[in-house]
Amino acid sequence: PMYYSVITGIFDEYITGQVEKEGIDIPSDYVWQGGIAVAKKIYQMVKESGSECKFIGGGARGLHHFTEMVGADCQITINWSGTADKLLEQDAPVVQRFLAPTPHRVVDELCEKIPAFRQAYEWKAIDPSEYEDYGPVVLFRSSFESAWKNALKWIEERK
Repeated sequence: PMYYSVITGIFDEYITGQVEKEGIDIPSDYVWQGGIAVAKKIYQMVKESGSECKFIGGGARGLHHFTEMVGADCQITINWSGTADKLLEQDAPVVQRFLAPTPHRVVDELCEKIPAFRQAYEWKAIDPSEYEDYGPVVLFRSSFESAWKNALKWIEERK
């Protein structure tokens, strides 16, 4: 099997940082929906293409990066502490939300005000040559590299 991943939490972390750093005037609820909106769009595109490629999500930064995926044919990885444990504590009803469309006004404002969102959401809005330096990718890569270095340091200290 082949998988693709939309790492919604890291994407949301990046666009939230852009909103704060640049003082972008946009409702926080719209930003909260950003990563899930991108995941929904990509999911539909892959399904419509007839591809056998499967969706796996990761990089959760909030409970909604799991709960908003209910209804998708996918696997989602989450941390125990702060996510899985909180879901069990809440024992909330399971409601399919993933197949519900993101409101057009939300997508339009995100596209208009946050260039990184538009690049992720709109077809061919980013050239493959730009991908390596695309902000959310840089954030993911640097987070991964930092965690890897910390893991190696931890192992070395215990030898």
